[in-house]
Amino acid sequence: MTDSYLQIRDLRKAFPTRQGETRALDGVSLTIARGEFVAVLGPSGCGKSTMMLMVAGLLRPSGGEVRVAGRPVDKPITDVGIVFQNPVLLDWLTVLGNAMFVANLRHLPKAEVEPRARELLRAVGLGGFEQHRPYQLSGGMKQRTAICRALVLDPPLLLMDEPFGALDALTREQMRLDLERLWLQSPKTVVFVTHSVAEAVLLADRVVILSPRPGRIERIIDIDLPRPRGLQARRHPRFAEYEQAITDIFLAGGVLRA
Repeated sequence: MTDSYLQIRDLRKAFPTRQGETRALDGVSLTIARGEFVAVLGPSGCGKSTMMLMVAGLLRPSGGEVRVAGRPVDKPITDVGIVFQNPVLLDWLTVLGNAMFVANLRHLPKAEVEPRARELLRAVGLGGFEQHRPYQLSGGMKQRTAICRALVLDPPLLLMDEPFGALDALTREQMRLDLERLWLQSPKTVVFVTHSVAEAVLLADRVVILSPRPGRIERIIDIDLPRPRGLQARRHPRFAEYEQAITDIFLAGGVLRA
């Protein structure tokens, strides 16, 4: 992939505190190609979520810059889908209403958007639940709804901040399979923040490993595993090699202790 889409240059972020300044991110530079799936992996507090918020234009950097499709990000960008760890659904809307919320907010024609929303809901196993309310859903179903909301306008950029972090192991695995399938059907540039080494290896084209705070890029690892990476991907010999290589980096940096 040579078509550069997302450029992060010398990105820095510091937060003022009573004790002085806390540096969350310090000098991160990264170029992501159009259609590339990149996982950002690192310990708690290393600036992963902070970096994602700056890419979205929801947080101003202390230094450096972000460019999306060649344009500097100096305010919140609109051509993006964002999924947080908490699905943040609106209780008074149905599943279909939540999936269509952004489109309705922009006053887009219902006849154009609703078929896409229904198609996405069916694709993630929510067909038949369109008229349910969030309180009637499991945690995984709520997060599937949030992902459909992020994808309903088919944005070229998808930012995901620990989207599966609160889910049980089986639901998390199914969500991974669903996400990869949707991405293969409609490739877009994805920045996926996670704490899970296995999740990063199973989903990403590249894994960006951040150091403990202040976050700096420790290593970038290309993941050469065939797609689709279904349930059998964990049995691929290179999966174990990648997982061990990343674990060794965290051991060497003191993030993990044997």
